[in-house]
Amino acid sequence: MENIQRIKNKLGRLWFLFVLMGFFRLYQVYPQIPLTVGTRFDGSGIANSWMSKSVFIGWSVGFVLFMNTLFLLIASPLIQKLKSKWINFPNKEHWLSSPALVAEMFMRVRLIGVMGGLFFASVNYFACEYVYQQNGIPTMFRMGSISFAVFLLVAVTVFGFSLFKVSFPEK
Repeated sequence: MENIQRIKNKLGRLWFLFVLMGFFRLYQVYPQIPLTVGTRFDGSGIANSWMSKSVFIGWSVGFVLFMNTLFLLIASPLIQKLKSKWINFPNKEHWLSSPALVAEMFMRVRLIGVMGGLFFASVNYFACEYVYQQNGIPTMFRMGSISFAVFLLVAVTVFGFSLFKVSFPEK
């Protein structure tokens, strides 16, 4: 269980770093953001949905804060205060059969919360970079629609595999 705790702590720091990078990047590019921002793009990279600069900033900050707060609640010790009838996962009888298994199970749930937050923060960071790039703001790296889709596919696959490994440990 110490191994899970160590992994959770490292991923938690990485998650926090991605959130800070996202806010720093938004602060850094704020003066360069046009008054009307293209926010959705078709397959050829042409904007087909637009937002004003103030709505884009408000949406970006609000959505990131809301989603990260949600994952932070999942990753917090508060999750252990739930009644067992509200807990829905496979092999519930096994995991709730002894205090040691309950502690391990909640550590795994908290790790999943941290992994989810890290996944969200990293995808959001790269999505914002893509929006900045498509709106003519200089970015740290060039990313096309295909490379972003490949990044998203790899991120979802890694997150899904990690989630599977944490949810169904070897017996």
